[in-house]
Amino acid sequence: MSIQKPSVLAVAWILVAALVQFVLVAADEQAICSTQPPILPDFDHYRRFCSNGNIDGRAGPCFSHESGSLYGADVSTTVKHNSEDKEPIILVRNADLVGTAFTPYDDFKDFVIDYHQAGIRFHYTGGIYNPKVESCHILRLEKYDPDSDYRMYIRYNDGGPEAIGVDTDDDNKLSSSTCLADFYIYLDKKKK
Repeated sequence: MSIQKPSVLAVAWILVAALVQFVLVAADEQAICSTQPPILPDFDHYRRFCSNGNIDGRAGPCFSHESGSLYGADVSTTVKHNSEDKEPIILVRNADLVGTAFTPYDDFKDFVIDYHQAGIRFHYTGGIYNPKVESCHILRLEKYDPDSDYRMYIRYNDGGPEAIGVDTDDDNKLSSSTCLADFYIYLDKKKK
């Protein structure tokens, strides 16, 4: 009997410590809930589509988070987070499981990235027909949490302020059709 009491006491202390850690994280607004496991990196496949050594000839699209990441975000083919796909939806470059650079596995397949902590969804529609340029797509941002303190905008590869293609803070730039290949995502918390 004396052996069981210390083990029960040890388990109780572990549970108390875990609860305290959870409360501290939640109080710091760092708790990010995702319905999916972390996206595993696949640098070799990512490099086939998004690098100087592009061996498949596909011209993007290649996305890179300049601020923010895929941490805590859900990626699915619909807003309802269907998980029936056998193939990956996106290919992530990074090996740190945070995911800052990615490309669609199939650039003709639509997907949605739900950034839960920001209350923002990024919608990608691929396979838009343009007879002069391959790989055209529609990028759309949806700010579904009206109380969100976050702003997301996506710059195109040519730089400058006019290069912001989509922006949650500009009602005229919530959606854009483009045939460019490189995109830079900014997910910033607004200063109060």
